Amino acid sequence: MSYQAYLNTGGVPKGKPGFQADVIFEPELSRIIPYLLLVSVIGIFTLTSLRKLMILDWKVCKGGIRGGGCWTQTA
Repeated sequence: MSYQAYLNTGGVPKGKPGFQADVIFEPELSRIIPYLLLVSVIGIFTLTSLRKLMILDWKVCKGGIRGGGCWTQTA
């Protein structure tokens, strides 16, 4: 958490006894980029598996620009 978030949650200000510097992590670009890449890759795999599950297994209608629609099987 950032220093301001640390103070907002009841942390002790710098220079006072009880201050814990190891708890504070300032957001930096070198930390944000790997996090965003990881979250986006996990999201792509999750959405791909959900799409397969919803369309093929649950037979939910597939939407699309050209009208997709539901596939009906006549027996």
